[in-house]
Amino acid sequence: MPGDERLTIGEFFLRSAKSNSSQSFISHVFGYQYTYDDSIQKIATIIQFFQSQGIKKGDRIVCYWEETVPGVLFSLACAISGVVFVPLSPIFSVHYLKNLIAQTGAKAVFTTLDRMPTLQEGDLQPFCSNDFIDSQDTYVSEEKPALPQVSLLEAQKILDELSAEVLPDDIFMIQPTSGSTGQPKLVLRPHISPCRYGKYVGAEIIHDAGERPKFLMVAALTHAFGFNMLTTALSVGAELLVPSRIDASAPLDEVRDLNPTVIPLVPRILRSFFMQSQRAKQLSENGHLFGSAAKYLISAGGAGDPSYFKTVHEQGIEILELYGSSEASLVSMTPRNGWRAGFSGKILPDVELNIQEDGELLIRSPGMMKGYYNDENATLEAFTQDGFYNSGDLGHLDSEGYLEILGRKKDIFNTAEGSNIYPERIENLLEALPSIKQAILVGDRMPFISAMVVLRPESLPLINPPDPRLDFIDEKLYSTLYRKIGLELKQVNSQLERVEQIVRFAIFNKPFHADAYTTVGPGKARRTRPKIRELYGDRIDALYDSSKVINVSFVPGMDRRMRPHSDLRVHLIWLSKDHKSLIRREVGEKIKPILKEMCHNMNVRILSGNIAPNHVHLFISYPPELSVAEIVSQLKRVTSTKVFHALPNVQEEAMGKNLWDQGYLAVTSGILDNDIIDRYIVSEDKELATPLLPAVEETSIVIPLSDLGM
Repeated sequence: MPGDERLTIGEFFLRSAKSNSSQSFISHVFGYQYTYDDSIQKIATIIQFFQSQGIKKGDRIVCYWEETVPGVLFSLACAISGVVFVPLSPIFSVHYLKNLIAQTGAKAVFTTLDRMPTLQEGDLQPFCSNDFIDSQDTYVSEEKPALPQVSLLEAQKILDELSAEVLPDDIFMIQPTSGSTGQPKLVLRPHISPCRYGKYVGAEIIHDAGERPKFLMVAALTHAFGFNMLTTALSVGAELLVPSRIDASAPLDEVRDLNPTVIPLVPRILRSFFMQSQRAKQLSENGHLFGSAAKYLISAGGAGDPSYFKTVHEQGIEILELYGSSEASLVSMTPRNGWRAGFSGKILPDVELNIQEDGELLIRSPGMMKGYYNDENATLEAFTQDGFYNSGDLGHLDSEGYLEILGRKKDIFNTAEGSNIYPERIENLLEALPSIKQAILVGDRMPFISAMVVLRPESLPLINPPDPRLDFIDEKLYSTLYRKIGLELKQVNSQLERVEQIVRFAIFNKPFHADAYTTVGPGKARRTRPKIRELYGDRIDALYDSSKVINVSFVPGMDRRMRPHSDLRVHLIWLSKDHKSLIRREVGEKIKPILKEMCHNMNVRILSGNIAPNHVHLFISYPPELSVAEIVSQLKRVTSTKVFHALPNVQEEAMGKNLWDQGYLAVTSGILDNDIIDRYIVSEDKELATPLLPAVEETSIVIPLSDLGM
């Protein structure tokens, strides 16, 4: 099966269905199951309804939901009948949905029962997916259509005949992605694109003889990764395990109850599972994060925290990291028993990869998109003249052929829920406002989007104007001005989808530094995001700091959803392994940016502290959803992993798997002097006779936390 280049999604499913006919195909945590035979009949019913509505091969339908069960059955009905599947998450508005229908010329819209009224109020006439799935008629629409009843044999014949007419190069899905102009780009994905995941990833999913893989379905089927993993599950005849919620909202206790053998997820979901485990202060019965059956963790969709992967790997779970995209299909994957932290595996044999001088990856593979639907210009821009896709990702290959992704060339933000947005489009909307001269958006991989703006001189108050010597206009002193600008930003938000909306903002008193921009053509400049972080790190951090919550700095209508509700502070100290002076200057310089990045990503604010030869001291402000133990655990794990990876000699000197000793000191008072620190260090090592902070070896380093740029 893995070597058959002619496979389509429908053939993957039908082969598995014939081998596992009476066995479970979908198992929901609430207790209901569909066998492969059940699913064949339901899929045939959906296809016959398509036909009754004049929906035929090549026509498009939009499916507006996040729910897994209808996503599986309807996408398979489309794949088998040749109808083009257009998925859209309900996080996007009805207005966005209407535009998508118009762009694609969709023949019909399907949604779930709970969303029917909203779409009907928006003058749409959707069909209810529950009408085709709920055999008990418990959650069906008031006007459920009369559906054909077909026997299993009839259903199998319908599916076999239709599937035979679908080719690997036929379009199976139009995948909406964010567009730089506000209109989504519509990726035309052929069947072969997800089937390559089944071919390569499926070949790595090895179980004992007679044991069927059990795939956890937490990745959204409205995103490419979710569907790629569904196809992988189909390729190995798997059982699909469905929790009550998906993505980062999936409950870990349900995952353990479902007890999957294969766990495909993106990094934010893995982080959520670790946080849930730490809050509950317990692992599963076998001492692992997941249930006792877990064998494989498959990850894609961005770089994950190496410490999480390392922990899972140490629990005996095989890790397969993937790199690919909706446009390029699967590019690289971790070979079995070949996982390396920070790398996305090796380039696949049917992929051609060119790395440009600036590090951009150019990709050519059999599974590439067929272009952007009805957008010839965007399609031409996406490819080189010799047919390579301009990925916009930066990376390099090491001496063993492992691919490391270094960042993005394209100016794109990845939002907290996983969507990509183009900040320049929103910045242009802000700079079109009468009050705003310059705008810079921040929020890539952050909890929400924020804006920094410079006002036009005529928009500044005439009475008691801001001191021109100051760069920043204080929210407390100029609350009226902030309220005025906040209302203007609210108008911009009304034009944006929820994932794009600005939550918090800061007003600057002077034009942004020239280094914040790079000239890219005559009269055209592009914002330089890394330099912006370097120039304005303090102000950016303040926008995400729970200790600096000022109501007027939130865009009206957004504050209640995002504002932190408390300011928790704690001193943290942890010691190096065996209390040795391992933190020499080169080690300290490695640790410094790691602490900065991790605390930034966790919305933790470093207020003061030191990195010393044999310990770290942080005084932090942290959000209420995080526990102190969770923060320390993550900081220790990641710094240890990254230092050992970069400096193997330090791991040899530490003589173990950890740079740090067990335990830590946490003090919640506002002041922690050196005497307390020294007493803690000495109490942990009775052989130490003198305080450590004043006596620093020339080869060691004490780095004040103010030097971290926090």
